[in-house]
Amino acid sequence: YNVNVKIDGTFSEWQSVGTRYIDNRDDTAARDHFGFGYKNISLKNETGRNDIIISKVAMDGKNLYFYVMTRGKISSHTDPMWMRLFIDVTGSDKPSWEGFQFVLNNKVKDASTTYLQTTTGGWNWGGDQEISYALNGSEMELSIPLEKLGISDPNDFTIDFKWADNNIASGDIMECMRDGDAAPGGRFRYRYIFKK
Repeated sequence: YNVNVKIDGTFSEWQSVGTRYIDNRDDTAARDHFGFGYKNISLKNETGRNDIIISKVAMDGKNLYFYVMTRGKISSHTDPMWMRLFIDVTGSDKPSWEGFQFVLNNKVKDASTTYLQTTTGGWNWGGDQEISYALNGSEMELSIPLEKLGISDPNDFTIDFKWADNNIASGDIMECMRDGDAAPGGRFRYRYIFKK
């Protein structure tokens, strides 16, 4: 097992986690310009908010930990469509949306507690389970018990994950190509494989 993380907003434990998932910087800039083939029509988009640049994953045999860093200070948890984390457990037979069975931050309780939700199929999320998170400046960390993700063997599992901010209003994943920020972009996803 690689590391035990304390959800306290100091992030010092994450320095020993060498694997980083990198996303493009400066891809949240506002746009207001004519598009190709458009005449007198400006394509305007000001949805860019949190510029996600680095993600990490760790685990201790009981919990899965996630870390994310943005280029500037992370906005308030009260913002709509805020810093959502989608998770797919490989081999799961649970219903999914775009291959993901779980989402975090789709609904946030307060400044230290969020909810893990599951889909009943498509963009239908529920089954709220409280999850602790900590936020400080441009960094955030959270902890999810493996059992809440249905991972029964902590020695051998694979997950895919995706961070998305200020997009996917009602289930259209292609909004990641246009609005807010997503890490990785578009329909892509990061993969974390653990084998002991």
